Amino acid sequence: MKLPPFDMPQDAVAFDEETKALRRFARASSSKGSRPAEGWITKLRHALGMSAAQLAKRMGTHQPRISELERQEREGNITLNKLDKAAQAMGCRLVYALVPETSVCAMREERAKWMGEKLFDKELLEMVFKGDKSVASYKRNKQMHIYARQAVMLHSPVHLWNDALIKADVGDFVMPDDEREEDVSVFDQLLDEALEEEEKKK
Repeated sequence: MKLPPFDMPQDAVAFDEETKALRRFARASSSKGSRPAEGWITKLRHALGMSAAQLAKRMGTHQPRISELERQEREGNITLNKLDKAAQAMGCRLVYALVPETSVCAMREERAKWMGEKLFDKELLEMVFKGDKSVASYKRNKQMHIYARQAVMLHSPVHLWNDALIKADVGDFVMPDDEREEDVSVFDQLLDEALEEEEKKK
């Protein structure tokens, strides 16, 4: 049974659109490494033909301080503020971003599917343990149950990254009052629609 795709939250869609160019740049530069071994300050300074003393003068400091900054960058200990000041002194702009390997939408959907599968396994185990007679039917509709739980996770991002949800007894989990009604209705609606569709095919 082919289930319909999900509508992704607008904040995720907007983030992916805004960072599209950055993701392309990150993929293109990944093979070379995101930071040169000598550090950006040193590499750019040499490319400009600028001495450490000249950079120090432009930054209003002393030459030993430039050597310290370049060492801190190589070791990964430099602050963004210091790196920004060095960039400005060399006529450049510091670009700072967290770039997903794929996209935020893909990450959220993959995570929601993983959560749905874990919740299904947890609930199935509890049903078997309790001797629930509907276990066979539950297993037959595995795809739809996972799909419905995936939809709940996507509509309730506060639970999407909550690992405690799958580790705890799912039966004891209580959804916050301000989100319970909306999320449960989404779950019930999707599950009912999927079951109805399955019945029509019989």
